[in-house]
Amino acid sequence: MSVPPLREDVALEPRDDGGGSLSDPLFGRRIKLDARGLGICRALARAGGPAELDAIASEVGAPLEVVRGFVDKLVALDLCATERAAVRVAERRALARVMREPARHLATLAGARFACTMCGSCCGGHNIGPVSEAVLDGLGAAMGAIEPEVRAARRIDKPVFVVLPGAGRDAGGGGDAQVMCQVSDGSCVFLDDLGRCRIHAALGGDKKPLPCRTFPWELVATPGGVRVAVQRECRDFLRATADEQPLVDESRAELEALVAALAEAGGLPVARSLPVLRGRELDSWAAWEAIESELMAIVATCDGVRPRETFAALAARLGAADRGGAGASFQLWREHLKSPLETMRRAAPAPDERVRIRIDALELGLEALEHARGWVLARALGEHDAEVARLFKSHLEQALWATTIVQASSVEAGLGRLVAEWVLARLIALVRARRVKRFHVTAQDVQDGLTIASFLFRHDDLRPLLTQLDPLTTAVFVDDVSGLFARAADLDEPDRRAELVKF
Repeated sequence: MSVPPLREDVALEPRDDGGGSLSDPLFGRRIKLDARGLGICRALARAGGPAELDAIASEVGAPLEVVRGFVDKLVALDLCATERAAVRVAERRALARVMREPARHLATLAGARFACTMCGSCCGGHNIGPVSEAVLDGLGAAMGAIEPEVRAARRIDKPVFVVLPGAGRDAGGGGDAQVMCQVSDGSCVFLDDLGRCRIHAALGGDKKPLPCRTFPWELVATPGGVRVAVQRECRDFLRATADEQPLVDESRAELEALVAALAEAGGLPVARSLPVLRGRELDSWAAWEAIESELMAIVATCDGVRPRETFAALAARLGAADRGGAGASFQLWREHLKSPLETMRRAAPAPDERVRIRIDALELGLEALEHARGWVLARALGEHDAEVARLFKSHLEQALWATTIVQASSVEAGLGRLVAEWVLARLIALVRARRVKRFHVTAQDVQDGLTIASFLFRHDDLRPLLTQLDPLTTAVFVDDVSGLFARAADLDEPDRRAELVKF
């Protein structure tokens, strides 16, 4: 029986005790070998072409089945010169080229448009930063003029930057501390009354903190280039991506400078190179791109009005298997998600004379989950009007292009998270509209809900939980997504309480 030789770019490193290791610099790994493993690898390396398994077994004095099992493991790890390994090696080298000069390999979504509308929403509702030493140094003497302006305009008596606890720059160490822009009434202190950044106005956009320069771009490196998407956390996403706005390609110079800065700072995300689908690692990134193209085609051809049909079609492409029982499973998923959010809310310190922690988004998310039952859930899963349909389609297109669904533990779980995020966004929209005594929900309500849901789903404290929830998320929002939509109104007993409004 013939077996493939070792790849030419891996190296054997013997040790004095007779064993050694197999070094694979391209994939950044080193595999420890005992004496027999080293002997098998030497025989495969000498072969220069297909080697005979029985000859190798005879040479190392090992049973044929033992040698076959060892070689199978090498093949599975792409350490042998197979066709699959050749594709993966080529893709890894392509990714390395992209990472060396990312600004030269931008990949934009065909027809995508964006222009900042200066709504100022990206400067509020979350912490702004971290602010690097390079940015602080770049501001330098200019802060002497900007800081008094900020203090007077906002009527504040506090520093414009705050150091979160740790041994960082101001503490003279290199610990976990981070410098952040201060917030005043929920928005960055540098934001002026016209929604403009005072740093940008005084010194130019390249002097702002890198997270501010990056938003709303979502950038991720792949073997095919650095993909450029627009984050749906931009509250003016619909207007900013409308047909009258310039093509994203027209911002290429700005994007090239931004990508170069991100790469230099070590902050350029990299897509999972071999996504997992239904328990099996795909053979290559190209194999994922073929699936991705089909998913994009489904989104492109849907009308966006009936989310049930679109989600069902996407789920079917990923091998959805209707397991039934979405009612009980959804409620279980909801309770699992609510619990850590409630813990986070309880852990937030109460405002005092020294500090105020804002948890607006957290509270809205919790209230939305609390009301995710019966008639309210059915409304959140209902059809879209024309404007919400456009938001829905654009959201899915940008999320797919940003490789969002391959970052979960599996592709199907990634799709499940995407569906769950949209459902939560619409639930938040319903809750916020009701707070101001409106029954009708507008596209802006849904966009605001999506801004909050997207923020919660990428929160560092929730990522481990989302991974734990991935099997349940897949069962509810992928494998039985049609059942969830069909039975939403019946998930709970009818509401029999007397309901009154006091204030």
